[in-house]
This record gives sequence, structure tokens and C-alpha cells, in this order.
Amino acid sequence: MTRQRDRALAIACALVLALAGCGGLKGGDLHFGSDGATAGRDGSQTASVLVPSYRDIDEDAFVDKCDRLTELASDDDADAVIELYDEIYDELARIEDNQTAAYLAYCDDVSDETLSDHNEEVEKVADDCSNAAQDAFAAVCAGPCADAFEEHVGQDAFEVYATTESPTNVEQKLTERESELVNDYYAAIDEADQEGLSDEETNEKVGPLFVKLVHVRARLAELYGYDSYADYADEAYLRDYTAEDLEQFYAAVKQISPRFYQLYYYSGDAEAFQKQAPRMSPDEVIDALKAHADEIDPYVSDALAYLRENHLYDIDRGSSRMDGAFTTYFISTQAPYIYIDSDRRTDLQTMSHELGHFVDYHHNVSPNFVAFGTDGNLDISEIQSNGLQALYTHFYDDIYGSEAAVYAENANVLDLLGNVVDGCVFDEFQRRVYADPTMTLDEVNQTYRDVCAEYGDPATGEDDYWWQYVSHTFDSPLYYVSYGVSGLAALQIWDQSQTDFDGACDTWHAIIDAGCFDYGYCELLKKVGLFDFRQPDRVVALCNDALDFVENNEA
Repeated sequence: MTRQRDRALAIACALVLALAGCGGLKGGDLHFGSDGATAGRDGSQTASVLVPSYRDIDEDAFVDKCDRLTELASDDDADAVIELYDEIYDELARIEDNQTAAYLAYCDDVSDETLSDHNEEVEKVADDCSNAAQDAFAAVCAGPCADAFEEHVGQDAFEVYATTESPTNVEQKLTERESELVNDYYAAIDEADQEGLSDEETNEKVGPLFVKLVHVRARLAELYGYDSYADYADEAYLRDYTAEDLEQFYAAVKQISPRFYQLYYYSGDAEAFQKQAPRMSPDEVIDALKAHADEIDPYVSDALAYLRENHLYDIDRGSSRMDGAFTTYFISTQAPYIYIDSDRRTDLQTMSHELGHFVDYHHNVSPNFVAFGTDGNLDISEIQSNGLQALYTHFYDDIYGSEAAVYAENANVLDLLGNVVDGCVFDEFQRRVYADPTMTLDEVNQTYRDVCAEYGDPATGEDDYWWQYVSHTFDSPLYYVSYGVSGLAALQIWDQSQTDFDGACDTWHAIIDAGCFDYGYCELLKKVGLFDFRQPDRVVALCNDALDFVENNEA
């Protein structure tokens, strides 16, 4: 999963949420000190000059610079304009990194109200500074230095700068309220876990927060000029397919999902692997991945060496840490960073997934983080991560031994299939809710039950409240289908690897080389020779082949 705020796309306003994946938008176990080091729970320090230190931001001074650029924009001194623009751009990168550092520190203990409040304050400063910069950049685009400025930043970034508008006071208040509700969710779900609340009691605690979020987002979409929040999200996520296209995907997946659930719930592969898998330390996980990295691609071994040399990862456990995993990015030092909430059993699978994001960040730099964010197309990003996770199953015999490897590979294939099924389930659920933002909590719960029943989930009636534990539901609305569409592509890479491992690695390499900024999802799959979800018969056939593999692959 990637995690970085996606700002100022070529629409009126980018999603104001942190965009994430891979089991939830979660935080890291970091405390940022003046020496630029990361401190673990045991107090040990690991120097990493690529991890920026947290620092106080002089917002007034930054805004003054932006005001000076706005004044210069009316003159014809292009050299002065470009020099000040570059200074502001670099400073804004450090401010964004500062917010990432504050967020990670907060996520070390989501029950700590001081950390939560501080994170909100720092995020607001980052938003205010970004808005001030955008206003100044827009002024330059409209001034006498526009041609020289366009040549300096490039046509695409220039068009974004010229058309992006700062949020109104109403929009700003709504986005701040949205952020507050998301933080309230994380605190509430942690409290529910600490208190041992039942699913229904947890629903009473966190469900109203989701209802409020839906109201806020529906109002934002209306202010941005969209018919629904789903329309807004689809454009912000840079999707090159429509909601109508997704209906075909849902229908195809509903043909195989009952069979998937039977295997997922009753095969016992995941449980068997948990019992047999060795407990692995972070160093052991990295060593195991490194041992086979060159056989997949030099990009992977290069990224692992960079990650280890600069200690750009946090794999740890703790009762107050958010669960899940993500990869984020420090813009000013061009350093990716992996966070994993460890269980010591499946960390290798999780790390092989996050490493795909890390490789992309390390190999491909955003052409302009202000205009295009740092993530680009998240559907493609998730293929990079799911695809690498799929390729590493080829080495499970060497890593785990033959018997445990069978359970591990079956569990991994079911995980990829789970991405496809869950991607559709949670997307269809959320689209129904956002289509009727007046829903009560009872109606939201019933909508989730209805959707699960349509997919043939035998746990319907037992896991009626499962949606509330999926943090994306609160933090990254309408993101989850990216797991579905990317899971479909990753399954094709895995399927190819069964008979042509080198060819599968070449396919993955081509997806990394393409990056996340130059292609749409459907466009890229066509380029690299994979099919997309708009071919439902092939979707069903591929998923059934994967299910056949799990049924027939026995220890």
C-alpha cells in the first residue's frame, strides 16, 4: 500500500485524504529527533540521513514568500520568478515531509490525544502552505512570465497550476472536519479493541463516524461540482474506466466468489501456514528476500540494498500501533519508507508486497509532487506490489521448506483472489452508500449485509460489521477497488510464472518501468500484454484456474 497525500491533480481539488492500501492506512513506529534518527520502542537509534527530522514550521514566513512570488508574477523578471518558485517548491517538499513525520509519530500510539492533536495541527499547516503556494503558482501562470514558467515546469504541470483553485472557507472547514473524523475513527477503533467490545458495540462506537464522513464527503463533492462523491473519487484516482465498467467486474466476480469463500474459510491453508511458518526477525525477512532478489530483477536487489543501508523500514509490534502496512515517501530526500505492524509469521509476504511499492518509488520519481502527487495511478501501483508478492511465491520451497511452502503458496494465491473479491465487495458497498448519503447507520449495516450475501459469503450474519474494521472505509473512500483490479493483473503474473517465470518477471519489470504517471490502468495492461477486468469471461476463467490450483496443491 502506498501512503502519501495526493495533491492538486488536474481537477479542482485532489482527495484530501491520505491514500493507502495493503490492509489499511496505518502508521509507523517512529519518533523523529533533531539528529534525523529513528528510535524504536527499545530506545535504540538507527541513523538515517534520508529520514527528515521533524521541525517546527514558520507558516507566516512561508506565506510571505508566496506573497512575494505573487507580487513578482506581475513583473517580467522571469529569472527572479523561477528562482523564488524553486525555493518555494523545495520548502514545500520539506513541509510535506514534516507532516509525514508527524503522522508517523502519531500512529505509534493512536490512543495518545496529544499526538493526534499535533498531527492535525501539522497537517493543517501543510494544507495552508500548499494552498498559499498554489495561489502564487497560479498567479505566475497568468502573468507576463507565463511562457518562461511553462518551459521551466513543463506543460502538464503548468496546466495543473493554472487551473487549480484554493479551497473556499467552506471547503476548508469540511476537509478539516473530515480529517478530525478519520482521526476519531482510529482512536475509537483502538479503544474498542482495548476494551474488548463486541462487533455490535464497536459498531455503535465507530459507525456514526462513518455516517458523518459520508455526509461531509457528499457535500464536498457537491461543492466541487460532481454529481456524487464516487464520481469525484474516480477522477481523483486517475481511473481510465467507468463505474459502469465496474458493474461487469462485480458480475464476473460473483460467479466465482462462492467457491472462493469455501476455500478461503475452510481449506485451512492459512491456519496451517501460521502454525508451520518460522518466526522471522526483520533482518531474517530481508535476508530471505535478498537471497532471491536478483533472480527476479536487479531493481529488487538494488532497492533492498538501499533500504537496508539506510534503514528505511520499520517492522515492529505493539498494542497501540495501527495494524497493517504501508509504504510512504519523503519527498525532499527521495527516500521511500516501509512500515509493517509485525506478526513475525507473515511479515515476509507483507514485505514482498510493500517492496513492490518501494521499488517503484526508488526507480521512478514523481515529475512534480505539487501538481501530480507522489503516487500517480494507484491501480498501477498496486499491480507493482501485488505482482512482486506473486513472484516471490516461486521461492517458497527454498524459504520455508516443501511442506510449509505449499500452505504458504496456497495462502498467497487465496490472498490475491481475496484482493479481487474484496475489492469488488467493498467498492460496491461504498458506492451504494455514497449514492444515498442520507443513509442511517442501520441502513449502512444492512447494505453491507446485502452486498455480502450477493457475493455468496457464508459468513453473512456472523461478520455483519466487518466493514468497520477496514480502515479504507473511513480513510480512503472508493480506494479498495484498486486491490481488485490490481489483484486481477497480479494473478495473471502469478499464472504466467507457473510455466514461464522469466517471462512473468519481464512483465513485472515492464510495469515498473512504465511507472504510475504516464498510463492509465487499462492502457498499461494492454501495453504489457495482460487483460483487464472488462473481459468478464477471462476474469472468471483465470480465477477458476487459481482456485483449481489451490484445491489440487496439497502438501
